[in-house]
Amino acid sequence: MKQRKGFTLVEGLFLLLLTSVVLALTIPVITQLSATKSNMDNYAVDCIENRSSKSCDAARRGALYEREKSINTLYRYVSDGTEKQITKALKELNQACLEGSTSACDLFIDRCVQDEKVCDIPSGENKNYDLRALLEMDYNTNNQTNESYNTGRIYLAKAITSRCNQRVKNILKITRETCLNAKDNNNDNIIACNIDNRNCLEDSNEAIVDGCNDGNEDYCKLGYERNINRTCSQIYNALPSYLDGTYSLSKNDSGDSYRAYCDMDGGGWTLLLKVDGSLSTFRYDSDMWTNTTEHKNSETNLDHTEHKSTAFAHVPYKQIKLRMVTPVDSCSGITSCHGSTKVTCITSCKYNKGFNSSAVTTDLIFSKKNKSALEMFSTNEFFELDLIRSYKGYDDDKFMLTTMPNGQLESAYFEFGINSQSSLYDCDGQKFTSARIGIIASGKKKTGGPNCTVEGLPSIKNGSFDRCERCKNNEFSSAIGIGLYNSGSDMTAGNYYSKDPNKKPSFAYLFVK
Repeated sequence: MKQRKGFTLVEGLFLLLLTSVVLALTIPVITQLSATKSNMDNYAVDCIENRSSKSCDAARRGALYEREKSINTLYRYVSDGTEKQITKALKELNQACLEGSTSACDLFIDRCVQDEKVCDIPSGENKNYDLRALLEMDYNTNNQTNESYNTGRIYLAKAITSRCNQRVKNILKITRETCLNAKDNNNDNIIACNIDNRNCLEDSNEAIVDGCNDGNEDYCKLGYERNINRTCSQIYNALPSYLDGTYSLSKNDSGDSYRAYCDMDGGGWTLLLKVDGSLSTFRYDSDMWTNTTEHKNSETNLDHTEHKSTAFAHVPYKQIKLRMVTPVDSCSGITSCHGSTKVTCITSCKYNKGFNSSAVTTDLIFSKKNKSALEMFSTNEFFELDLIRSYKGYDDDKFMLTTMPNGQLESAYFEFGINSQSSLYDCDGQKFTSARIGIIASGKKKTGGPNCTVEGLPSIKNGSFDRCERCKNNEFSSAIGIGLYNSGSDMTAGNYYSKDPNKKPSFAYLFVK
């Protein structure tokens, strides 16, 4: 049988088609490789791939003179090369940096910023060409034998300083660790120990507070351990130039933190609560006073949005500041409240955006020590606030009247302090008013009769004087403070007065330090 030679027409056409497909796929790749080669520095390629010393010198000079093609070629090998190529490229860039190539120095810094692992490579030949290796280089800027010797080292120190000013975590860490290690070995004349910013070299108060503010758990932990930022008063004591605003306070030694508003005027007050007197959120019997539940915790500011901070359960204190902001029709006739050695009371009156009207602001400051506000309120135990018994003729009730615009209180004084309740002095078992912080007072039953106070209770219990019906019906009850409760009113902050139901509620702020 005769054998067939060659291809049939169909087979030939198929082979031609297959060849065309292969060429179509291959040509772009060849073209791409050619384009890549055309964009790469020949000296750098020859240095890395063929290890030609002359080519390496030329490539390094290109990097030193900031020639883009030389720098980019070495960069590419660092990013995409084999392990040996990466090592060779890092070695050339390392030397170029020390000789003054800013772009080469920036490569090592930027790599460290992006990946902490390459700041200090633990092993292998590349360990000799990481950022730590550069920072360990001698910083003898008196060396006059080689002008470029100083240029690279000086630039590197300045570039590291700049990153420290920006609180770059990885740069701060590697710089401090390198310098501390050198000092342990009695050799602090290295680049890492000659940074023009002490925050790079030590855990300063500023670095701790700012680092914790930026979310760095290591700084938050350090701030807690060193009592730098557990409270606003600690921040103020450590950094008295810092201004009012929201800060991160260290919560524990695990590095946890939370945001809180700090009023730095007067020594660093931590904001615990913001209470809208027209709402029931912080009424006396609300669980908000006795639990750890936060409320609108992001509202760490001085606007008129209610807020309960994490600080309520965590910040110890020796002083309390109660700020009452009360709307008024006009500031005319408003006078400052009185003060004494036991209390500071400051009053101002001006336009207030929150009320869209004038408002009187009163800061009432008094001494009270406790581990936390939560501990103080959750006991529901009465703590007397002995502001003054007499200051230029002012008793507690008269003193408190001066803190409020057109303040009014009944004449019979009940309690003034923390967790003030009328339960001990009630009428037939009914609590008619309470205040978490403030003064509560009752009025007289009738002219010539006994007061609805502790002095009058024995007669009341014996059935005399119509069982004090007026007291029972809230006809003669009043309070000034926050966390108010009265069955005849919805006001939770301000000056409640049973005879004047039109009194405007206040907006209150509770600070401690």
